[in-house]
Amino acid sequence: MAGSAADSNEGLSEETEDLEPLERDDGGTFQQVTNLLNIIDSESKMDAAGAGPDMRKTLASVIITEKATAKPCMVMNALIRCLQVPEISTQRKVNIYNILQEIIQQEGELEEQCVHRLVTIASKEMREILEVEGYMKAEVASDTLVALSRNHFSVVMYEMQHRLKPLDLTDEFVIITLAKLANGNVFEFMPYMGITLATIFTMLRLVNEAKMRQVICGAMETFCETVQFYLRHLEDSVYPVMTEEQFAIKLFPMYRYFVTVWLRSYNPEVKLGVIKSLRPMLNLLLPNDDLREEVYDYLPLLLAEYQGSLEALFITQVLRQILEVSVITSTPVPQMHLHTIFTELHTQVCTKAPVQQQYSSQNVREIEHCFIALARSYPKELMKFFLSQMEISKEAIRVGTLTLIRAVVGADDPRMNIKTICLAIRVVKNTISDTRSKVRMAILRIIGQLALSGFQDRIKGWGLKYVSIQLTLSTYKLTNRRESFHQRDLEEKMVHKVTMDTVKIITSAVSGMTNEFWVRLLCYIMETNNMEVLTPICISLTNLAERQFHIVDGEASVASKSRHVDLPAPQKLLARLLVSGSPKLCPGLAETVSYGASPSSS
Repeated sequence: MAGSAADSNEGLSEETEDLEPLERDDGGTFQQVTNLLNIIDSESKMDAAGAGPDMRKTLASVIITEKATAKPCMVMNALIRCLQVPEISTQRKVNIYNILQEIIQQEGELEEQCVHRLVTIASKEMREILEVEGYMKAEVASDTLVALSRNHFSVVMYEMQHRLKPLDLTDEFVIITLAKLANGNVFEFMPYMGITLATIFTMLRLVNEAKMRQVICGAMETFCETVQFYLRHLEDSVYPVMTEEQFAIKLFPMYRYFVTVWLRSYNPEVKLGVIKSLRPMLNLLLPNDDLREEVYDYLPLLLAEYQGSLEALFITQVLRQILEVSVITSTPVPQMHLHTIFTELHTQVCTKAPVQQQYSSQNVREIEHCFIALARSYPKELMKFFLSQMEISKEAIRVGTLTLIRAVVGADDPRMNIKTICLAIRVVKNTISDTRSKVRMAILRIIGQLALSGFQDRIKGWGLKYVSIQLTLSTYKLTNRRESFHQRDLEEKMVHKVTMDTVKIITSAVSGMTNEFWVRLLCYIMETNNMEVLTPICISLTNLAERQFHIVDGEASVASKSRHVDLPAPQKLLARLLVSGSPKLCPGLAETVSYGASPSSS
């Protein structure tokens, strides 16, 4: 750092040694500007007119800016000279740079000599970070260069490229400023992008400080986003630059170094910086067929980070990006990585997240998308893995696995293979004997999801039967519970709620099963002792009745003769409902009861 700063001083002395003669005959501008800056720096009390210090400082700044309207270069030279006064405070320099930025924005194009002098001074100042306050000064000096670049890009870029040399570690604010220049001047920066990336790559092995690694990661994030913007707006560019493939080839060595070296850093901030930079980098790398295969080779290194202190969400987002592109491009990740991917992602869902994980619920949603992508590429292997996990009796593992299966069967994607759904159902059916409340809730939610997703034919048999059993079981437990643990009581209430929600879904969204489920629910009204469930059951029966009224008479007749069931007489059913006092039996109660009796009378 010190060496590069010393080199810059040589160029600075050559360009500023004749600065004083230019300022000798400025009509008193330098003194006027100095006086106004003194007001801005002051901490005076409220004056006689009632104007407070903030107002006086604002007015002083406005006066300098207005003077620059008539004599921009003279005022800017005065401000530059003020920057070079010995023992000037950092805050005063910050104030000067802020005023300079306002003048630059106000005036647009400026005299070339004035621009060169300001670029040289600001470049030197932003590379001299001698204390904590120096960061504030370096930041405003950097912002001033960026402001100048809007109308004098070539001058500013020449200075930045002069400070960026291969195999020579530059100052951090040179990297920061280059990223700002790329973000603010996309098309002008593109001819320099290739050499900038190549030069920064030669510095990576020289960077040992965590702060500088973070700076480079942040810059790479910006550079990649800039390239993506450029590629989306090629028609607006007049500069000959590299193709998308050439950009990707330049980027890959940096991606490889980040993953193999910097991602293994013990500093969590460096790890986070690396992971955040990978996503925009992958947007450029993954479309390339050859590089995509090489990206797959480094998947184990990404997965290994789940064992560290890094927030799991950020790793999952990168993994999801890779897996979803693998589906789009029909190039699945190699099978040799499947078990590790399955295991690491599955563990995230089934194991309680560490205390430091702030985004655990969001991470689970990202993991669900990962498994949806995996189900499209490897349905058989994935369901075989799920089945092996369901054989483990631990409740958390079964619930987590069922949660992931529900995400897969509920994926809104026509490319999801019907065979995948069938395999998923087989896995679920192997667990229906589990009576634990959380497992039952998970299975019920899958049945409801299958109904919503249009797979009613797949659940007509076992699905309806399971819902009916759970309706009876959960109601029985709620009605006959005595002294139970509070947590268990809450879980059973939740099971009952999920059961009723599933019943509503089936009766409102599923066709072709109205008769069978109608019989089960109608008989259940006479059997249950829990009056609370009668209202939602009646609503469900009404849904079924409305569906049945639209069925052709011939189909209804065949359905009614398919099995003989002794249904309750209309009078008994009506009496039962009236005794219950259910407030939401709805105006269609009479029609519902009449319909319920029709199979019996026939």
